[in-house]
Amino acid sequence: MNDDQRLQASLPVGEGWLGIRSSQMLVPSAFLASAASTSALQQSILPDSVNLLEDQSVASTEWSSLSGSTRPANEEQHIQKAWDKPVTKNHQALVFEEQLVTLTKPGYWLLHPSTMDIGCTRHR
Repeated sequence: MNDDQRLQASLPVGEGWLGIRSSQMLVPSAFLASAASTSALQQSILPDSVNLLEDQSVASTEWSSLSGSTRPANEEQHIQKAWDKPVTKNHQALVFEEQLVTLTKPGYWLLHPSTMDIGCTRHR
């Protein structure tokens, strides 16, 4: 698969795409939701010398670059979907922007048949 195909395949199933997500996109959301869910337990069993904030800071920075959004509300930080949704939304916007740029290239429509012409349509 080329990069364009990989990007399209990673869009959500609920939006009519394949939903094949890369671990690079999932890891920060999963880690931050897990850290928020277990923070009280971590504080009770780990010694004070263990600094988990550094790992959370790295994951938070990575998540911010993937999502282009602010952190979920405190009451939602333990839910991975709350972290994942902005990443997916931002990713989807980037894919559509890239497709629009491709479609507006001069002569593109002459070289590529439309999906309607070849019988491929996306039904909702």
